[in-house]
Amino acid sequence: MSISPWFRLLIVCCLLAGRGGALEISEILPDNSGGLVDDDGQSPGWIELRNPAPAAVSLAGWHLTDDPLLPAKWSFPAFTLPANGYLVVFASGKDRAVVGSPLHTNFKLDVEGEYLALTDAAGRVVSGFIPSFPKLRRNISYAVVSQDINSPLLTAGSTMRYRVPADGTLGTSWVQPAFDDAAWTSGTLPTGYDAIGGTGAPLLSLDFNDRDNNTSDTTQNGFTSFLIGSTGGNAATQTGTLTRTIGSTPVTLSNSGADPYDDRYRSTPTDGASLTTQRLLRDFVFSRDQTGTSGLDLTVTNLPAQQPCRVTVWSYDSSSPGSRVSDWYANGVLVRDNYTFNGGNLPAVDTAGRFGFDAVTTAGGSLVIGGRRDPSSATFGVFLNAVQIMPLGFAGLITTDLSSAMRPQSSSVLLRAPFSVPDPAIFQQLKLKVRYDDGFLAYLNGQLVASRNAPADRAWNSVAPASRTAAEATTVEEIIIRVTAGLLLAGTNVLAVHGFNAAPDDSDFLMDFQMDGLGGAAVAPLFFATPTPGAANAPGFAGWVRDTKFSVDRGFYDAPVTTLISCGTPGAEIRYTLDGSVPSATTGIVYAGPLSITKTTSLRAAAFFPGYIPGTIDTQSYVFPVLTTQQPASPPGWPAAWGTDAEVGGAVPGDYEMDPNVVNHTQPGYSVLEALHALPTLALTLPPGDFLGSNGIYQFPKSTGAAWERACAVEFMDPKGQEAPFAENCQVEIHGNSSRRPYRVQKHSFRLSFKAPAGSSKLSYPLFPGSPVKEFNKLVLRACFTDAWCLVSWDPGRYRPDDATYLRDIWMKRAHEAMGYLAPDSRFSHLYINGLYWGIYNVSERIDEDYVASHRGGDAADWEVVSDFVDSNPSATSPWKSMFTVANAGLSTPAAYAAIQQWLDPAAFADYYLLHQFGEAEDWPHHNGYAYRRKVGPNDKYQWVTWDQEIALNNHGIDRVSLNAPNTTTDRTPGRLLNKLRDNAEFRLLYADRAHHHLHNGGALDVAPGQARWSAIASTIDQAIVAESARWGDTADQTPYGNTGESRPGVPLKSVYTREADWLPAINLTRNTWIPSLHNPSNSYATVRRLQAAGLYPLTDPPSLSPHGGVSLTPFTISLTAPAGEIYYTLDGSDPREAVTGVPLGLLYQSAVMLGGSATLKARARNGAVWSALTEASYVLGVAAAAGNLTVSEIFFHPPEGSAVPEFIELWNTSSSTLDLTNVSFSEGIAWTFPPGTLLPPGQRIAITGDQFAGKLDNAGESLTLLAGDGRVILRFRYQDTAPWPGGTDGQGASLVLMSAGADPSNAASWRPGSSSGGTPGTSDATVFAGNPGADSDGDGFSDFLEYGLGTSAANAAAFPSCSGTLSGEGFVVSITRAAAADDAEVFPEVSENLKDWTAALTLQSRSPGPPGLLSETWQATGPLPPRFYVRVRARTRP
Repeated sequence: MSISPWFRLLIVCCLLAGRGGALEISEILPDNSGGLVDDDGQSPGWIELRNPAPAAVSLAGWHLTDDPLLPAKWSFPAFTLPANGYLVVFASGKDRAVVGSPLHTNFKLDVEGEYLALTDAAGRVVSGFIPSFPKLRRNISYAVVSQDINSPLLTAGSTMRYRVPADGTLGTSWVQPAFDDAAWTSGTLPTGYDAIGGTGAPLLSLDFNDRDNNTSDTTQNGFTSFLIGSTGGNAATQTGTLTRTIGSTPVTLSNSGADPYDDRYRSTPTDGASLTTQRLLRDFVFSRDQTGTSGLDLTVTNLPAQQPCRVTVWSYDSSSPGSRVSDWYANGVLVRDNYTFNGGNLPAVDTAGRFGFDAVTTAGGSLVIGGRRDPSSATFGVFLNAVQIMPLGFAGLITTDLSSAMRPQSSSVLLRAPFSVPDPAIFQQLKLKVRYDDGFLAYLNGQLVASRNAPADRAWNSVAPASRTAAEATTVEEIIIRVTAGLLLAGTNVLAVHGFNAAPDDSDFLMDFQMDGLGGAAVAPLFFATPTPGAANAPGFAGWVRDTKFSVDRGFYDAPVTTLISCGTPGAEIRYTLDGSVPSATTGIVYAGPLSITKTTSLRAAAFFPGYIPGTIDTQSYVFPVLTTQQPASPPGWPAAWGTDAEVGGAVPGDYEMDPNVVNHTQPGYSVLEALHALPTLALTLPPGDFLGSNGIYQFPKSTGAAWERACAVEFMDPKGQEAPFAENCQVEIHGNSSRRPYRVQKHSFRLSFKAPAGSSKLSYPLFPGSPVKEFNKLVLRACFTDAWCLVSWDPGRYRPDDATYLRDIWMKRAHEAMGYLAPDSRFSHLYINGLYWGIYNVSERIDEDYVASHRGGDAADWEVVSDFVDSNPSATSPWKSMFTVANAGLSTPAAYAAIQQWLDPAAFADYYLLHQFGEAEDWPHHNGYAYRRKVGPNDKYQWVTWDQEIALNNHGIDRVSLNAPNTTTDRTPGRLLNKLRDNAEFRLLYADRAHHHLHNGGALDVAPGQARWSAIASTIDQAIVAESARWGDTADQTPYGNTGESRPGVPLKSVYTREADWLPAINLTRNTWIPSLHNPSNSYATVRRLQAAGLYPLTDPPSLSPHGGVSLTPFTISLTAPAGEIYYTLDGSDPREAVTGVPLGLLYQSAVMLGGSATLKARARNGAVWSALTEASYVLGVAAAAGNLTVSEIFFHPPEGSAVPEFIELWNTSSSTLDLTNVSFSEGIAWTFPPGTLLPPGQRIAITGDQFAGKLDNAGESLTLLAGDGRVILRFRYQDTAPWPGGTDGQGASLVLMSAGADPSNAASWRPGSSSGGTPGTSDATVFAGNPGADSDGDGFSDFLEYGLGTSAANAAAFPSCSGTLSGEGFVVSITRAAAADDAEVFPEVSENLKDWTAALTLQSRSPGPPGLLSETWQATGPLPPRFYVRVRARTRP
């Protein structure tokens, strides 16, 4: 028999299960994305343990391991797992084993599948996956579970014998299985008595009728009709709660999930000789959930409190053939699992089409009956025809009445119930299900196995120590009994029960015992679409369907293409859609053959197989740019209006057309077609009604909150082919505040959120080239609002599309970044929505705690973010409020100024405020910004992030400097803070220092850098802006309701905005006129003049230095000049002026300064008592460290627990010259500055340790920024602790080692685990090949250089390289074992169709320590491979 590799793996992995009654690994989730979160706010894989035994188990000395050679790899602390309890252990590699805290193993689960075992104190495997668990899809958990034998041994109606003892002569002999009870009275279970009686009229009898067929002939006699509306029809579904009052009993029907409910009437079944319930079974309400696990809830209130009830539910539909499966709950407790009917089988008796259960109302007198669709159901699963609730006393339960035998003469009875067990070995547990009043002792074959509310003396006439309520007595309790040796007998067994009442004359008594035998001889793998860490497993599936594959990938096309869709799961049915809707097992088009794609199309597909978790929804967008240029005003299937809006005064007109006036009148090199190819493209695909329609986010753009997020697919495609594509499922919503209003703008911004279960919890993709951050939980697609042509409203101050540039906000952010601060990365992209072109958008990072953590390190929980300057911390003494409490009390004194620096970094705040003053930011400082701080640690002072500054650099009338500047009185905002800080003389001088630093001498806000920044941003959309002109350039003309003559006094209405007539003039004006004008001292609005007028910049000019810093191989001669006053300077980096007192501390300048070594010169002029702003510059004598000659070469970020070796980070001089490291510093991740005169010889390395630098290298990975002495960035990258970054480095002893001088440190493939535990700080562990690379010394057919790279001996022909390939439903994977330290050998696999043309078509997935001296690597194909191909492993000299 032929068997696929996937199923072969599956069968092997099924051959292990936990032993019945022993601890077991009950569920694992290797690829956890946004599910269970650990104590660091991360979501690593996890392992769930279950103790099925009836007694607690101590885990002291027990272990978890992923290595069969290390059975004690990770040890549990002395933790006790209670009986029937669960324990979740995070497989994070963080190695935490403290009782009372979350547990973390010292290894991580390999998502590709690996060995995993639970071992006891003796090292024996108790439970696990051998040889491995299979590869699992993201957020799918797995377990190898016992196919439990669940054999009823005692049931209701089982025979028993009883005796009411008159004395104690029997002792305990009667509990033995051989005891002769022939003289006892026979009966059946349950037994007892009820002197009062508890049955009576029904509490509720409801018949759910169809709205269009509601007559007395459709309502069962004795039942009350319940309708879900006044009119029906197949489309009249209901959502939400619906309450009817039946007598004095309110009854509420609701849907439990998003799917609505409906009603129907059928003409069958028909009453007959044994069927009298046709009126109940013909009509019903039902949940319209066809694929999920939601359903209906029926809430009944105003019932007697704590009332035991017998509930009967009728659930049937004669027009629903196939197995309709549902699970039913009472007050949240499962009461009927897998209730099943087949509508193709008509009921013939009254007991058909219904089921019953017992329940107890709550203390408030309510009962919630819930039906949920079981995943195994064929389409619709939850049907509700009728419900009847009967009060239940003991009388309705009892089959053998003991009233005459017991009451009032005896308080106890002896019971013996025999049952047969042919083979005791098949059972590992017994489940004893009991209802009792008031107490008992239970013996199995003479052994005491259970005791509840029993007296201590246990005499023949003892009484129960407490009385139980009827609710307690009628609630079933399940007691698990572990089957030990000798407990069960082959053949007849006896359960003997001594029952106790609270008193001989008690009014009621109940003994109800049922017992099941449980076995786990058979095992099977189960996959779970809904992981349940710490709880019983959800319904499982036999497997999961492989994702669909497309023969033609997403991208740009100029001619029709034909694509094939396939799936790696044999027999799976593929369904697809072309309109953005989501295919399901019952919706969409069944794939039957190749699809011809002739226009821009969003193709969505998924595969389905009965009993399997469905495949993910895959989306492929095929873009035809030529057809985009012809996008019509009324695309088929799209609405003419985008809803209505009160401000607009009616319908919001839809706007889709690519304006022919633009398309047909462009300049050479700037056609719309070229513009569409000038940027990468994002494509959003979602159901049409979720975008425009009654449920549409674009039709209701002002609606906010989670209810207005919609699931969608996002794809990224580069028409130039320079960047790899990606596709991910996410949530989309409208973003912004005023920009949501159709009256203001037609083109809205979007926010994408990556989170489970819509998709991954993060987008993993290098979206922003050059950024070390490659994972994002949120992205904002900015339409650029007030700086864009899509504006509808117009006014001369704010909403002015005439000088729109799309750049202002980005320039402000990039300027803040150039000043040395964190700023959200962004880039421009074209956007398509369901196949229609929507314009250019600025794709930006979203500011939140995850964003800060991704750039600054640590976890999101480590950071506080104040959004829009609104403190979300409710505490009256939160850090943000405390900072302003101190500020509002006054900051003029040195003590107050020092006090506020507990939270405030004055220089960082000054820089942030200065930028906005320079940019003349209009909608600020009362909002539109963020502040953040690390909650604990060295970086615990607020830093500031620039945001939403589209109205900047375009209005000289904006005052952001004076004491009375607008928007500065709002408490707890930057404006209030500045007005308090300006009372302090030291801060005023600091502000001047920062202004001089950034505004002059090539600073971030100087003319040339500002113009260069503007030009660089403009160049990114110079072509693409033409497509935006065609799409949105005519907005003002097409939406006259916002562009009346009154709103544009003296400004003619434009028919269309274009690149040449509007955008280029606005770009040139800002660059060539606006930015220089802010530096021209003759202008009253020049930044320095405004600061001087506000007392934030002294009238004494600072000194000039000649030369102003630099690098030289010969000594420096430096001249200092100032228009007025004396000049004081220092050469050691200190301030020449003493703070507060103003006493000179530096040298008085008298003649040129001679520098024979590297130094930092700081100087001020003093004119009388007035000091100038500070001038500073760095001078490097020799070769300065810079990008290209210095790199980070080794990082030891997570020493093992108890290690004496500290953290360290190593730098490597990759040049042939000695480098001067003076003032080279780490500004992000850790804090360290090399002192003046630090030299690093060519080729050498220098390490700094955790004993030296401030801060701590983050164990979870973080960004590192290395700055040159002049503040320029040498390196900025982020290391990580998860694959594809090297394994063995996260607390296992290895360091991260850069493999070559020219390698990109932001690329995981550039690093390997070090070969020595604890790393090699200051030296290299790399080996060097010696010999002839092409030689084959041992004649085995492998070159010496290849064997060197693969770690085998070139002198031993029997030493064969270890390489293998695996082909499965997930693609092709190559495993390679290579030499650990052979950095000069680049080893990689290549693929060929013809053994002639070879390509590197596989990508490194993991690299971790292997056997001594070796590394283990896995490589996987990132795209489709030909049907037949060859693979080789190659070694070449690393460049």
